[in-house]
Amino acid sequence: VFLSFDKSTVTSYYEASNTFFHPYYWDLLDCQDILFFLKDDRSAFESPIGWLKILTPLQSLFKQQSFKSLGIGGYEFLERHKLEEDIERQSIDNQQSKLGIIDNRQAFYLDKIILFCRQNEIRLYFLDMPTYHCSNEMENDTLLRDLLESKYKDIPYLNFDNANIPDSCFADISHLNTEGAHLFTSMLRAKMDSISALQ
Repeated sequence: VFLSFDKSTVTSYYEASNTFFHPYYWDLLDCQDILFFLKDDRSAFESPIGWLKILTPLQSLFKQQSFKSLGIGGYEFLERHKLEEDIERQSIDNQQSKLGIIDNRQAFYLDKIILFCRQNEIRLYFLDMPTYHCSNEMENDTLLRDLLESKYKDIPYLNFDNANIPDSCFADISHLNTEGAHLFTSMLRAKMDSISALQ
């Protein structure tokens, strides 16, 4: 299993009650999760808009529903080439993740995923995807490195953050377009082949 592990994900924070968290996922929560969210952001369970979104999962009990309609999984083919626009927008908005702080929710679920993988003998790899160099933040680079050394030294870390990817392969500063996805897939395959050869 490849798990995204980068300076953005370990420091990013969002309210659980926003659009990233909704009833599509409620049946995946255990008691520990529910208690965590009740303490952290109980409004995640109180939004009327959120409750309306439970219709599709309920319909899936009676007829076939696509993953897309359920809001789970999938891959989007990004044909866009908006790197320059995104660089300009980022410099205007000056939006950055919190520097030097690990988000408690990210840490909570990271540890749960790792525990699940260990209990079920699932081989886990941390994967740091390519991002455009202007998104690099030195303080969070150090934070990520320290976190790996202190807590997750035994988990293989595949760092492609500074991979040699042409500008034309980026949809924006944080995402590869389809061309970039093909290039990265070949890089990842080569890396995994070299790891297999050493084992």
